[in-house]
Amino acid sequence: MKKLNFDTTKEVVEFILISTDVVPMIMGERGIGKSALVNKIAKEHGWDFCTVDCNTLNPGEIGGIPYLKTIEKDGKSMQRFTYSPHWCLKKCLDAEKKNKTILLFFDELNRCDSNVKRELMNVILNKNINGTFLGNNVKIVAAMNPSSDFDDFADAEYQVEDMDEAQKDRFNWVIMESDIFNWLTWAEKEGLNSLTMEFLASNIPLLNNVKESRDNIKTSERSWEWVSKRTDYYQEHGISDEIFLSSITGLVGDSIAIEYLNFIQNNENPLVKAIEIFEGESAKRGSLTPELEDKLRKENLIRKHIIKNNLTYYMVACYNKEKNKVSKDKKKKLSDEYLTKEKLYIDCITDVFNIGDLMMSALIDLNRSTDTADKDFLKRLLDIKNDKILSTFVNLQAGVI
Repeated sequence: MKKLNFDTTKEVVEFILISTDVVPMIMGERGIGKSALVNKIAKEHGWDFCTVDCNTLNPGEIGGIPYLKTIEKDGKSMQRFTYSPHWCLKKCLDAEKKNKTILLFFDELNRCDSNVKRELMNVILNKNINGTFLGNNVKIVAAMNPSSDFDDFADAEYQVEDMDEAQKDRFNWVIMESDIFNWLTWAEKEGLNSLTMEFLASNIPLLNNVKESRDNIKTSERSWEWVSKRTDYYQEHGISDEIFLSSITGLVGDSIAIEYLNFIQNNENPLVKAIEIFEGESAKRGSLTPELEDKLRKENLIRKHIIKNNLTYYMVACYNKEKNKVSKDKKKKLSDEYLTKEKLYIDCITDVFNIGDLMMSALIDLNRSTDTADKDFLKRLLDIKNDKILSTFVNLQAGVI
């Protein structure tokens, strides 16, 4: 089966949810962002969201714990058995009463007891909980860690309960894989530590080394998010190297933790910052200084990708601020200072980086974004009628690229 990156997986899952009643099953390594992906879908559509951690469930829990309830009938008190539903399923029923859509996410479906799985399959595939049926307002997504039962994951070492062919046939399978470009774009938007991103840009295989590493502790996108937050605290509060190193060893393993600490202490080749381009000597000249241009051209592809993201975020914010000034005074035009920055940005993504993929990724990010400021900046870029940008965007829209 074809393996998809985060963005493509998200689009495919959305399409399945909207177009059919078949439940999408996302399979991918631990920590890769499956939960974050489903949560993002719910947020963007304005749906309620609820996660069921299947590996923590006990038999009977999902269907509800039976208890005696006293009811009044024909003036007499009677007792009968009823069920107290799982809180997440109760949330689904409440959403139906409010006429709201809810996305119900069953995570780690293949890591639960076989008895629990039978109960879950009835809920997932039939939307049936002890005779109570969930309405059409409930959309369901499931996810699981790789199983060696699949050819693409023959070497997987997860302790999972495999499905039989009849169960597999009830899902729409989507295979998700690690992707450094997607992760770095996400990390930048989430404000993760820049040194963490720079380290991974220079050490791509370390983003998720579950297949390659023989260490007991293996890395994942999730563990690097935690390392980034730990790094922020280490830098801001003067935590000792020994304590910091010991804390991240349990996230990424001994050797990588040492390599990472050495990197952030001796960062001899920091990334070019947006401020260096847009507010430094280049801004005064109206063009990149030869030294800065040479440095940008020599960067590897992944580091260029991070720089491209930083430049785009800077310019979106700058254009939004400039546009607001102009709108308050109809006689004003975009300032020469802004136009100089815009020229430098276009020079970078079209000529200096000299890689069509980076220009395309900038346009894709802006085109896919739900943020009005991103859309406005993209429209501005296209209005400039730069031949390279226009042709790239047209090809992108036509599916040529």
